[in-house]
Amino acid sequence: MKEDIETLRAERLKRGAHFSKDKGGRFWWVHFTGDVGALAFSFDKKKIYYFFSDDYPDKLTPEERKIFAEDCPFWANFKG
Repeated sequence: MKEDIETLRAERLKRGAHFSKDKGGRFWWVHFTGDVGALAFSFDKKKIYYFFSDDYPDKLTPEERKIFAEDCPFWANFKG
């Protein structure tokens, strides 16, 4: 399963991605060319997290979890 997720990440990045930040936000939303519904984000534009995988909250640092919860409470509460 992990290899499948990593393959998917690489394929999406090859197709193209752009980053946007909410006003005052401390992380970037990642938008992949040709994809709809991939809720992805990054704190450094290098490591990309997928919300609907086991990335959130398991793979975030405690500081990243705090930032995400403060900047995006709706989604943070969505997964509990």
